[in-house]
Amino acid sequence: MSASTKPAISSFAAKALITGAVIFVVASWLLELVDMVNERESRIEHAKVEIENTATVLREYTGARLDLYQQSLKGLVGQIDAGRIADPAAAEQIYVLLSLRRAVTAGVLQFTVTDANGVLRHSSEGRDFTPLNIAERDLFEDIKTGLADQTFITPAMRGEFGAAKDKWIMVISRRLQQVDGAFAGAVHAAVSIDDFSPVFRTLRMGENSVVGIFHMDGTLMVRHPDQEKYIGNKYLDTDFMKAVLQDPERGVVHLPRVQRWQFYERVASSPLIVFVAASETDLLAPWRASIITTLIEQSALTLLVGFLTALAVTGLNRRALAESSYQARLARLAEATGELMTATDQDMLVNNAVKTVRSIVPSHQAVAYFSAKGRAEHGLHAVSLSDKYAQWRGYNAPRNGTGIYKLVMDTGVPMRLTQEQLEKHPAWRGFGSEKDRHPPMRGWMAMPLRDHDGAVIGVIQVSDRLEGDFDATDEALFAQFARVLAIALQTLHMVEDTQTAAADARMARDELARVFASTSDGIAIFDEELRYTYVNDVFCRITATPREKLLGLSFLDRPNSDERVLAKLKECRATGRALEFENTFTPADGVRRWVEVKMFPVDTRISLFVRDVTERRLSEQKLLEAQRMDAVGRLTGGLAHDFNNMLAVVMGNTEMLLSKLNDHAQIRSAELIRAAAKRGADVISRLLSFARRQPLDPKALDIGVVVREVQSLLRRSLPENVAFEFVHAAGLWRAQADLAQLENVLVNLVINARDALPDGGKVTIEASNAHLDAKYADEAEVPPGQYVLLAVSDTGVGMPPEIAAKAFEPFFTTKGLGKGTGLGLSMVYGFAKQSGGHVRLYSELGQGTTVKLYLPRAQGVSEAVAPVEELQTVPRGTETILLVEDEDMVREFVQVMLTDLGYRVVSHRDAESAWTEIMTGLKPDVLLTDLILPGAMNGRQLAEKVIKMRPGISILYMSGYTENAIVHHGRLDPGVNLLSKPFRRYDLAVKLRAVITARSNAGLAPVQP
Repeated sequence: MSASTKPAISSFAAKALITGAVIFVVASWLLELVDMVNERESRIEHAKVEIENTATVLREYTGARLDLYQQSLKGLVGQIDAGRIADPAAAEQIYVLLSLRRAVTAGVLQFTVTDANGVLRHSSEGRDFTPLNIAERDLFEDIKTGLADQTFITPAMRGEFGAAKDKWIMVISRRLQQVDGAFAGAVHAAVSIDDFSPVFRTLRMGENSVVGIFHMDGTLMVRHPDQEKYIGNKYLDTDFMKAVLQDPERGVVHLPRVQRWQFYERVASSPLIVFVAASETDLLAPWRASIITTLIEQSALTLLVGFLTALAVTGLNRRALAESSYQARLARLAEATGELMTATDQDMLVNNAVKTVRSIVPSHQAVAYFSAKGRAEHGLHAVSLSDKYAQWRGYNAPRNGTGIYKLVMDTGVPMRLTQEQLEKHPAWRGFGSEKDRHPPMRGWMAMPLRDHDGAVIGVIQVSDRLEGDFDATDEALFAQFARVLAIALQTLHMVEDTQTAAADARMARDELARVFASTSDGIAIFDEELRYTYVNDVFCRITATPREKLLGLSFLDRPNSDERVLAKLKECRATGRALEFENTFTPADGVRRWVEVKMFPVDTRISLFVRDVTERRLSEQKLLEAQRMDAVGRLTGGLAHDFNNMLAVVMGNTEMLLSKLNDHAQIRSAELIRAAAKRGADVISRLLSFARRQPLDPKALDIGVVVREVQSLLRRSLPENVAFEFVHAAGLWRAQADLAQLENVLVNLVINARDALPDGGKVTIEASNAHLDAKYADEAEVPPGQYVLLAVSDTGVGMPPEIAAKAFEPFFTTKGLGKGTGLGLSMVYGFAKQSGGHVRLYSELGQGTTVKLYLPRAQGVSEAVAPVEELQTVPRGTETILLVEDEDMVREFVQVMLTDLGYRVVSHRDAESAWTEIMTGLKPDVLLTDLILPGAMNGRQLAEKVIKMRPGISILYMSGYTENAIVHHGRLDPGVNLLSKPFRRYDLAVKLRAVITARSNAGLAPVQP
């Protein structure tokens, strides 16, 4: 190839490169524009889905809160006797119910009850409340004409009294009905609006977004932000509420006037609407940010392609243009572009820029300003001086942003002036007093720095060209450099903004995680394969499983998976419907729990909300148990009084018959009657023990002595193929218990153990000291501290868990028909509880059973336990007995027995007539009186009056059921002597002589006739 053809080839290659570069740049810009349009629509749709999901979360959260309030109201409706709302005698009971419910229901400021006329009757605040009548209010009319199981919710209002006074509340109410269905009044809960605020305050979709709750009547209930400004206002005539009234369940409303999308969902079975409103500005904010990033990237790419193309063209013509300074400067510009675009902070960028520009535009001085908020004096400032101006490198010129510099900033017009033109320019102000300290300027050129919107964000200037004045070539290269510098500055800004946005996103995720962590619900999210993708701390705590073991694990592969929950997950995934149910399970910690489970399908995922309601269920069970115990106690007390009176007559007369009969067959019949009556008395006694109504006379007992004294009786109750052993620890504490009842308990437990050993085995009684810590004592409902443990164990057949769980229930037995009353263990349970102790049963099939009885440790000196042996002869007497008994048959047979024992008897059927006889001069030695008597005075009151008049008299009570006259907290009052019905003639004779003797030994002289 000849030398003459080389320029043509180079020119052709250069054109081809430039044409390719142009096509590439244009195509990349077109593709980016198409992506921008598509991304905008995609972003709007994605944001809508996020907002709709947020509305669903808020609906579920609000529904969960309403469920809590409704459950409390349902509980109160079930507990309050509608027929006694206006009864003053029931006020204390209703107050207790209301205050207890308020204490366990978060968010409720107070509970109130109104009667059928709308008059406020009761409040959890107490009895001193502001008189109020709501009969004329719309709420009351709605309740009065509503359905029995309907819940009524008012719009937001200001509370009128008590804890709710002057606070924003909504009132939730349910009807009270008579037995025949007639309206009796209502129960109301004043719920604080602030109870909904924590979650609503945190769940917002952007700076201009709004979340909240509307009532169906148009009242704004909750709003964040600016809640106090809008709460309680009505917006019924707005486009949003009109759309809600047309389709109240769920929907989306576009409000063009304010450029806002508003999603709403109705909270199930309520007049509340949750909404999430987001502006298009917030929805498209990420899209706008991405546009800026894309434009900067494309501009940088265009420049880079241009520069690379220029470099390539320069390479093709390297020989021909080797001596051209312009090409060398252009290459330096391309090189500088890469340096500027890779700067990591603005100070480095601006300082490098003023140094680099002097090699592209040969000059002794370069200065750059990068403004902040449009003011150069508040922005970045950098200066570069050649060695010629080295003496001025320490000079720090004031950045006052005035004069010709400000002119370029204000107009955005590049300027190129010779020194003469500069000094003549009207905007040039010189240096004034700073002239001698400022570097000289010989020619001047300045370029504005613009952002992507064209706004001037700074200025770069050079002065004192190395040779001659600045020309058009200098200005072109300088302008190109200024554009690259401006893009580099904005790129740094975008990087910083992106990092800030990422940090904000992380903060938002962390905030959402904190919201999920602060909720009382456990939350888990499953993917389409039912793998855990998210769990909060509450879910891990409820399931007793660490997060790292759950994440990524499929519920299908989880060991011991709950089949019911798995079936519900599959159903939720298949049907796309939300599900809710209650479930019980035993997690890894072994503690059985009750949970409320809610599942929500979201696209291919499932959100699971789990609420631990174990404490609530246990509280309900304890309440039901207390109510059941009270009912059993009341029923048993009524039966005991009458039934024991009848049994006393039967047993007393049977004994008298036995003392006079000679015929063997007749004696056998009378003994059967006595045995049947004794068995009936045992049944009543055990029922009283279970109901904790048996009068106890607790003493400080040495358990070792007690067991040894009844050991022979216990051995006789066991067959020969059953071994018996008693083991007790050294230093055994004394126990506080009733001796007779404790002996009865031991006999019952050993007989139960015997029945569990049909093929023989071993029964062991162990006594030891025990200390119940706070956790165990709380579960056992006893005070923590020191106890004496009595454990009765057998090596028998044992019981499965479902049978062992019912062992202490009255009338429950595993024995055959006619072989047990089912009251043995229930009596043990009642005795333990009434004694202030605890009992627990452990059993395994084929391994045997152990019953552990914990009795409180006694602090006093132990009382001697002597075996009671019946005397050979029945003790008699000649004293005068005042007998008071309202049951005619009982009074008659007791009088006969006392007369037969030698006593003089004066009898009355009520306390008033007996007291009248005392007042007229009767001076009895003993008052033998029933506790429960007709009239205004009971047996205890009669005895107190008699003792004041006749200090030397002996008092002996008899009763089939004591109620609270001489028994308090399940224990006999000190110094009280009681003969429990039914009793034998021998029991009456011995007890009577004992009280007379005790009175004499106390130094009290008998009553003088």
